[in-house]
Amino acid sequence: MSRLLIPRDDLDGEAAALIPGGGETGRIFRQTDWARTPLGPVSGWPQSLRTIASAVLGSAVPNIVLWGPDLVQIYNDGYVPFLGVKHPWGFGIPTRECWPEAWDFNEPIYHRVFAGETVSLVDQPYQLRRAGPDAPPDTVYITISYSPVRGEGGAVGGVFITLFDTTSQVTSRALQAERERLTRDLEIERERLAAVFQHAPSFLAVLRGPDHVFTLANGAYYQLVGHREIIGKPVIEALPEVAGQGFIELLNGVLWTGTPYLGRELPILLARTPGAQPEERYVDFTYLPLVEGEGERVGIIAHGFDVTGQVLARREVERLLAESEESRREMTRTNELLSGQQVELEVITEQLQENAAELEAQTEALADANLRLQASEGRLRGIFDQTPIPLAVMSGPDHVYTIVSPRYTAFGGGRPLLGIPFRQAFPETLEGGLGEILDRVYEAGEPFFASERPVFIDRDGDGVPEEYLFDVGYQPLRDTNGQVYALVSIANDVTHQVRARGELERARAEAEEANRAKSEFLANMSHELRTPLNAIGGYTELMELEIHGPVTTGQRDMLQRVQAAQRHLLTLINDILSYARLEAGRVEFDLEPLSARRVLGSLDALIAPQAASKQIAYQVLECDGELRFMGDEERVRQILVNLVSNAVKFTEAGGRVVLRCDADAEWGYLRVEDNGRGVPAEKLESIFDPFTQVDRRLDQPQGGVGLGLAISRDLALGMGGDLTAESTLGQGSTFTLRLPLVRGD
Repeated sequence: MSRLLIPRDDLDGEAAALIPGGGETGRIFRQTDWARTPLGPVSGWPQSLRTIASAVLGSAVPNIVLWGPDLVQIYNDGYVPFLGVKHPWGFGIPTRECWPEAWDFNEPIYHRVFAGETVSLVDQPYQLRRAGPDAPPDTVYITISYSPVRGEGGAVGGVFITLFDTTSQVTSRALQAERERLTRDLEIERERLAAVFQHAPSFLAVLRGPDHVFTLANGAYYQLVGHREIIGKPVIEALPEVAGQGFIELLNGVLWTGTPYLGRELPILLARTPGAQPEERYVDFTYLPLVEGEGERVGIIAHGFDVTGQVLARREVERLLAESEESRREMTRTNELLSGQQVELEVITEQLQENAAELEAQTEALADANLRLQASEGRLRGIFDQTPIPLAVMSGPDHVYTIVSPRYTAFGGGRPLLGIPFRQAFPETLEGGLGEILDRVYEAGEPFFASERPVFIDRDGDGVPEEYLFDVGYQPLRDTNGQVYALVSIANDVTHQVRARGELERARAEAEEANRAKSEFLANMSHELRTPLNAIGGYTELMELEIHGPVTTGQRDMLQRVQAAQRHLLTLINDILSYARLEAGRVEFDLEPLSARRVLGSLDALIAPQAASKQIAYQVLECDGELRFMGDEERVRQILVNLVSNAVKFTEAGGRVVLRCDADAEWGYLRVEDNGRGVPAEKLESIFDPFTQVDRRLDQPQGGVGLGLAISRDLALGMGGDLTAESTLGQGSTFTLRLPLVRGD
């Protein structure tokens, strides 16, 4: 208890007459023995002290006045939370005695105020011992204003303080900044991984659940299966033609056992074009189990390459080489047959005449075999000459070029290749390890494929190799004994495609950064503007309280206009800040089942006075009590208040504004209808665009900047719904908020 208190409510009649109310601190004021304080009894107080004490104790805003040389404290109920255990002891005592921990900071400020200066601080940290003298101090952030209070002679007699505890806002901003930083880092990493996934040269897809539902697929996968809708569908529904080909069984096996599956050049029939017959493709692929949590297998990752082109090219080469080998064997058999018939000259001399016909037939067979061999080789070379694929055959362990397509010769700059070993033909590539790769493929008999592999080639012949990017493949060719005797080389130059893709990615990143910077600027600008606007509101309220002297009726009217303008500008800034947060994806939604009847009914207290002031009939039609939808109640109410306020604003006196609700099988609809001015048909599509106003002639002093409908639609989309409009010029408009319906159990 204060050492100045006496348990009576009428200790000083002047005090009781001055402060009849004032809450708890008003009662303490009346019970304080002011004669024992430096201020003396209330009857001796100057009129300026009486006025400021009455204003402080009657204010709902946290206020305190410090009076006289000792700066004796008189505060109101709003100031009590700042004191902690120091209340009510701190009432009526010098401020230095109550707040010794803050005296060194405050004393210079008090000198400035007694010199006639007003001092304002925003989010100033103070160390306050509010839990007792032995407890550690609390760090409290305060937005505070110190103003001089002048006595009857014009001299400053005290300090009037208005203050607000902003600790939670400061802490919240720091936490929000950290959350935003973490969110940005996560988004950057997510986008990087998404880009790697989407632009991988191999096909990738993620399937979840026992039905193998597609959840992700990259561009290479769509190129394989055709551009059809597969996301969200089971494999058997998305790709019905694969049924019976064994792939569903492979997926089941990997999901059940957790054992990956690797397939090489497996054929698959795919209907890549709607209405067309399935075509056969060949794929190298892997099915990997997707594991989450405590090792639970929740799906499968499909990864691989479409190797149809390589398989078909290799098969054609193998077929042609097999024909050539068969011709060679036939010639060998013919030669062996001739050798077996070589006998002693003296033995065959007497039989020469009768064997002449047989020898002639055998000679003709040999010539025919040679012709077939030459034709086979000619067909093979013709294929290589006409193929659009850079293709070559390198024979033997030294990889000597024996067949080369024109496209293959072109990427080397037109240098001679036939009959030349690889290392001699392309010496500039040896540091890149291509020679060793060819050796491994030849020795191990295993093919090699790589996408976008960097290779340095001197195409101009100036001795300065330049970097190019190739999709390369080396496929071993085997003879009838299974021995590798040559390699088929495929080298497709993708340098321009890769560089163009990089430029596109950089351009997109720059655009995204510019958009982020714009949103951040709007948010920062709005925050910086709100602080002085709040101060304007506080000071106009203080002026209305006549703290600095009497206010005339004309001045009070002007103050009310300033306050109205301040509230309007603050609303506009809040709209800009809300739009910036929505555009940056920083608005969180607390979705829950909501009653349509309760939500519409809650608007009556907000809208009915506004409609009545314009003589507009405002009506909420009866809603089905069972109709519920999923949404964030605060955001839904924000949208509806904006829509109804617009309807009232643009409807003339005597008009009507009606709210109603209905639903279909999936959606709940909240509709705002009016018979006001309406929107021209050619402008109806643009009314939801940011900073758009239908008719500048319709602007009123309280008009906005054209963000209300844009924010409302973005909020609706963020809750899984939408906001649409229908209107006829001169007859009125209907705005419909659509939200997901909550079905009964």
